Amino acid sequence: MLLALSSDVIAEWVKVADVMLGKGTSYVDKTTIRRSGDTATMWSLTDIVTPEAIDGRPYLSQKSRYEYDCKDNHVRSTATSRYTGNMGSGNLVASDDQVGQWMAAAPYSLLDYMLKVACGKQ
Repeated sequence: MLLALSSDVIAEWVKVADVMLGKGTSYVDKTTIRRSGDTATMWSLTDIVTPEAIDGRPYLSQKSRYEYDCKDNHVRSTATSRYTGNMGSGNLVASDDQVGQWMAAAPYSLLDYMLKVACGKQ
């Protein structure tokens, strides 16, 4: 989780989409892209307008590290952290370093766009 915390200092969040029917905005940090063979990783951030909650604790932003299979167009989460403030600020509410299942990035979806950025196809 050190990477998530240290990325705050040098993060260069670039807006990629308004999400959840106007309830938030998604960003990526291209400086965190790491490529190895047919895979890449990159951090993203979702800034939420109306607080959401996990285990009864409200949060306004979520940082996620995703791994992208650039050959087969699949994505999986490898780390997630939720914060009380916008843009990853405030107190850490919850974090998870569980590696998720691979899922297809649907064409023209936010995950598809982020995959293209991380894999150098955009």
